[in-house]
Amino acid sequence: MRRYLWDVISTADEYVAVLNTYSGHRALDDATRERLLSRIHQRIEGRPNSHVRKTYLAVLNVAERL
Repeated sequence: MRRYLWDVISTADEYVAVLNTYSGHRALDDATRERLLSRIHQRIEGRPNSHVRKTYLAVLNVAERL
């Protein structure tokens, strides 16, 4: 078993673009989705560095076939 951990740092525009691909966000009606993403964008822009960090974890399991 191996674990791979990495961070992705995104600008507000980049992060909102990724969120706009998630099915849960796509399922929202247009007005609700735009309001949500606009507020997220504003929150990120309001941060001192105007970026957001997202941590990803991937786990690789390898087994021998008997």
